[in-house]
Parts: sequence; C-alpha cells; structure tokens
Amino acid sequence: MVDEADLEVVDHVSRVEVLEDAARRHDVDVVVIGSDDPELALRLLDLRPRLKVLAVGGEGIDTRLYELRPWRVLLGDVSPRTLVEAIRAAAGATWSATAWSGP
Repeated sequence: MVDEADLEVVDHVSRVEVLEDAARRHDVDVVVIGSDDPELALRLLDLRPRLKVLAVGGEGIDTRLYELRPWRVLLGDVSPRTLVEAIRAAAGATWSATAWSGP
C-alpha cells in the first residue's frame, strides 16, 4: 500500500490492545485489522461512528467491511490489489462488484 499515492498509512500497531488508542489519535477513514473480530470492530465504531473497519482474514480470505453498525459485508477473498480497492471503496469511492473480481 505504500506505493499507492492516494492512500496514506498513518500508523501500524501489532497488538489489539493499542489499536483503540491509535484510532483515537488519528483522524482516519479506514482501519484494517488482520482478522474478523466483530467485537473489536464494534468498539472501533463506537469510538468513531463514521469509520470503516476492513477485517482481512488470513491470506486475504473472507474479508469483511464493517460500517454503520451493526452492518457488515462479506467481501470474500482479496488479493493485494483488491485490498487496495476495498480501502478506497470504504473511504468513500463507489463500490462495484467488478472491483472485487480477480487478483
């Protein structure tokens, strides 16, 4: 994602315990987490109701988008390219089924 000029990574945390604090510190549109954790997603949405939480399963399998709780969307398998498109879509671009097809 560092090669994507229109995306800015503002923080990286390796422990869930510090994620909520990082979400408070940064005014972000999207938080990417490395597993589907509905409770964590809801806590983040409590902190920032307009936030989008992109939960990426291992190897990009079974990715989900949380927003405007309690709604979530199963996005399925994602490649690095479709992960970037999911972040753009979650940040405000229009989502389309074609954005998720293929690697």
